[in-house]
Formats: sequence, structure tokens, C-alpha cells
Amino acid sequence: MTISKILQNNLSEIGISFLLYWVFFGFTFLIPGLQSSPITYFVFMPAGMKLFVILIFNWRGALGSGIAIFSRLMLMNSVQFWSDWLLLAIAVSLALYLLVELMLWCFRIDPSLDGLSYYQIVILATLASICNGFVYAYTYSQLDVGYLGGGNIIHAGYLTIMGNLAGNAIFVCAAMFILRNKELIKVILRLKK
Repeated sequence: MTISKILQNNLSEIGISFLLYWVFFGFTFLIPGLQSSPITYFVFMPAGMKLFVILIFNWRGALGSGIAIFSRLMLMNSVQFWSDWLLLAIAVSLALYLLVELMLWCFRIDPSLDGLSYYQIVILATLASICNGFVYAYTYSQLDVGYLGGGNIIHAGYLTIMGNLAGNAIFVCAAMFILRNKELIKVILRLKK
């Protein structure tokens, strides 16, 4: 494989991760009742997507979703210094990437993800929600913006964890339904023709 082909594959995986984040954020953004504060949500759909792009694309998924997180934060609050949002995006993406790598190593799962079970995905999703919630809340509180629960890091972390757990649960359940019902989906697609 040539260097240009490797670069093209890497850039496409980063781009796919970025676009998927925005697609799933779009679902969340279109329902204002899901918003718990200006930049946190009771159900955060991109949480499950971030986990899966890191599982599938490795560091490229973390980088693509990190760029998407940065762009979302800049869009939602452009008054804040861009370097603060960059720091937050890096902290969250790096923490999730390291958590996924550690858990795959603990589960003894190779990079092809052969043998990864449903229960291991649930454990990963739960730990990713907890990790993301506290890393996000801690880093955010250090930025001194003040949107997360009046400065209470435990409360803010809990809200973020709950939103991520809900988003992960919906994403994992939908993914498992699709993977287990491929024939049903084929029938529905044939009926639409």
C-alpha cells in the first residue's frame, strides 16, 4: 500500500467519524427538550457513535470525533476562547481512546474486534459514559465557563454521565437490533422499491 493510499484511508476515516458525530448530534439538537444546559444534554446521541468510531477506526475515530467536538463547542459558544474548547475536545477524545484501548487489552480482544461480545460492548459503553462524564465536567469546570450545574463538578459529571448512558444505550440497542435483524432490514428495503 502506498503512502498516499494510507493517507487517503486515514483522512476518510477521520472524515467519516467527524460526519457521523454531526449526524447524531443533529438528532439531539433538533429536540430542545433533551438539552439540560447550553452545551449538555439529557440524552446525548453522539456518545455511542464516539465509542463505535474509536472501536472501528482506532485513533482516527478519536481524532475525527475530537475535531467534531471542538467544532460543536465553538458553534455553541464562540465567545469562549477557542483554545479552551480545543483543550476540552482533546481531553475527552484522548480519555475515551485510552479507555477503549485499555478495555480491549483487558478483554484480550485483537484490533479486528473478533470475539467482542454484547456484554463487553455494554461494559465499554458504561465505562465510556462515566469516563467521558467526569473528564468533560472536570475539564469544563477548570475552564471556568459556569454552565455545568453552578460549578458543582459532581452534579455536572452526573448529568453528563446520564446523558451519555442514555445516548449509548439507544445507540447500542439500535446497532444490536440492526446487526441481529439483517434479514428484516433487507425485506423492508425490498418493500420500499
